[in-house]
Amino acid sequence: MDRKLRRRFPTIEACRQGARGRLPTFLFDYLEGGCDGETALARNRRAFERILVSTRVGRSAYWPDKSTELFGRTWSLPFGISPCGYVDILDPGTDLAAAAAAEKAGAPFIASLVTIATMEEIAEIAPKSTWLQVSRVSHGDVDQDLIKRAAAAGISTIVVTIDLPGSSKRVRDVKNGFDLPLRISPGFVLDVMTSPGWALSMLRRLNPKPGNFVKYMPKGTSSTSALMEVERLAHLETVWDDVKRFRDTWTGKLVVKGIIDPADAVLARDYGADGIIVSGHGGRQFDAVLPSIDCLPRVVDAVGAEVPVMLDSGVRSGLDILRALICGARMVFSGRSFYFAAGAIGRRGPAHAFDLLSEELDIVMRQAGFKSTLDVLDCNPEERLVRSTI
Repeated sequence: MDRKLRRRFPTIEACRQGARGRLPTFLFDYLEGGCDGETALARNRRAFERILVSTRVGRSAYWPDKSTELFGRTWSLPFGISPCGYVDILDPGTDLAAAAAAEKAGAPFIASLVTIATMEEIAEIAPKSTWLQVSRVSHGDVDQDLIKRAAAAGISTIVVTIDLPGSSKRVRDVKNGFDLPLRISPGFVLDVMTSPGWALSMLRRLNPKPGNFVKYMPKGTSSTSALMEVERLAHLETVWDDVKRFRDTWTGKLVVKGIIDPADAVLARDYGADGIIVSGHGGRQFDAVLPSIDCLPRVVDAVGAEVPVMLDSGVRSGLDILRALICGARMVFSGRSFYFAAGAIGRRGPAHAFDLLSEELDIVMRQAGFKSTLDVLDCNPEERLVRSTI
């Protein structure tokens, strides 16, 4: 770990504060914000903070083994990076830097469909770590072609995002007038002028286009037109029939992301999912969504050992990762943790976030008396967890 970075940004919260200072307001708000009153964001954090862990002492757990088994491979870490679109706007090259950081750390990286780099470029940099987020694309057979390209690129796992029935109202974005493509206004110019470091970095990447979709656009399409074309091509509503279509075509591992209700977890299993990610979309879609960590145990109980269950939403520390593992998550994902770091530091940010979270997970496993991730997963949550009312 870079000592200077560790002193300056010792936690994910410090990275969040750093991102607030480096990024224009409209961009920080896009990264941090949720929908409507943002109560789902606060509930996710409170739900994690209520979970207390009963410690066991007198055990030799000084160097805990953080590796875990999932989908026939041993991962060095039990956590990875959630998909987030257009993160290159934080710093040019962030897509590829995040993928490279995950590959080096031995952790999964879920690439968003709307990255500036193509899936082929990402998979070349992170051949062992890259998973691909997919959703329904209403234009022709584009979504089927996308997963054929994923197979050809050697990507092992697709992640079907099913919790996007339509656009939500993100009040910060409305107030800031933020939309893609960016609209230049006096307020926008003033906001950018207060963030000169970010503005200079963006000069390295002029006129970016969503790489995965360029193939399906007319030659010579401008950056602005390309972003509008993606909005036309994409269809937010992915339903169970779409999951079936993907399952019928895709021969690799298929994960369904966005499950909250145990009944939907059973449906995901019945439609052929190899894995499930319990997620409330980071509080960005529905402000009355239940906290993912509260839903996790019920989803695990619903599908049993047949389908590995993972978690996303609200994770900000190694302690949160440990809490999720005790609750039954086989892998834990975070998006904002890694992209707050990218917002604060630039392309080195995702690697720094891996260092921070890995260090913290070491410490809390040691303090709680867990020798390995397997030790955590095998424990009885009822004996190790207390839900505080404070």
